[in-house]
Amino acid sequence: MTAREPILSLDEYRNQHIEADAGLKTYVISAWGEGKLSNEILMRLEKRKAHFGFAINMHSRVAFAEAAARRLDSYFRDHEIRQVWFVDLVSDQFIFPLADANRIEFEALKRWVKKQLPGCNYLGGIDAAYYLNGSVVTETREPAISWHAHLMVWGISEQKLARLAARTNSRYKAGWEGATAFFFREWDSSRAVGRAMYALKAPLSEYIAYPSRADQSDAETGEIFNATYTQKKRVMRRTHAVDVVQLYGEASLKEMTLRAREGKELFRQISFATSWSTAMDAARGARQKMRILGIDPNMFP
Repeated sequence: MTAREPILSLDEYRNQHIEADAGLKTYVISAWGEGKLSNEILMRLEKRKAHFGFAINMHSRVAFAEAAARRLDSYFRDHEIRQVWFVDLVSDQFIFPLADANRIEFEALKRWVKKQLPGCNYLGGIDAAYYLNGSVVTETREPAISWHAHLMVWGISEQKLARLAARTNSRYKAGWEGATAFFFREWDSSRAVGRAMYALKAPLSEYIAYPSRADQSDAETGEIFNATYTQKKRVMRRTHAVDVVQLYGEASLKEMTLRAREGKELFRQISFATSWSTAMDAARGARQKMRILGIDPNMFP
C-alpha cells in the first residue's frame, strides 16, 4: 500500500489537499467517474464556492488551515504556552457501514468528546476513516466509516490527561482489537502548529486492518477469533474519495470543527479570518472574469 506522507506542516497540508482536489476533479470528468457526483455537489467543490465553507471544499479547508496556522502561532507565543497535547478519540458507537454512515449525528460526537475532556481547552476536527474491510469494525463486508476526533489540547497536566485517557479506554472500544479509544502525545509548542494541521485535515487516506495474531480460526468460514489487528493506510483511491464527498454532503467546516473553552475564541478568530480571505478571493475572481469578458469591474459598486 502506498502510504501518504503525514501532514505536519502548513505546506504539506496545502499540497496534499490541493492534489487530492485536482485528482478527484480529473476523475469525475473521466469516462470512469462521469456522472458519479451530481452537479450540485460538483459546485460545492469549486474554488469560487470556498466562501460557503463546505467541509468537502479543499479550498475552504486550505484557507481555514492558513488562518489557523497564523492565529495558533501568535496565540502560543502571546500566552507562553510550552506544552500542547494531541489527542485522538474514537468509539465504536460512531462506526457505521458505508451505506449507513450518514446516520452520524455530529452533535452527539461533539458531546461525547467534551465528556472525555471535561474542562479542557481544545481545538480540532471530526474526521472520517474509510475502512476497506468493514467486517473488521462492523458486521458487514462493505467498507465502513469510523467518525472520530483529532484534537490539540492545552492547559492540562500529563497526569490528569493520563487519568482521563485511562477512564475512556476502560469504558469504550475503538472498533477493533489493538485500537485505542483515547490516544495522546505531547508536542513542543514550537512544533505544535505544524502538528495542528493534522487535526484539521480532510479524509485523504483509506485503511485496512488485518489480524496480526489470533487464538483460533474457523476452517470453514475463515472467521478469526480473539484477534489482535494491525492497521495500514494508503492514499485514498478516487472511487472512494467520491464516496466521502457524497457522505459529507452539505456539512460545513463549522459543523466539523471541535472546540471548547479557549478553543472557542480561537475558532471564532480563525473563522473570521477565513471568511474574509475567501470572500476577497471570490471578489478578485469575479473581477478577473469581468475583465476577461470585457466588462469594466468599476461599473459596479
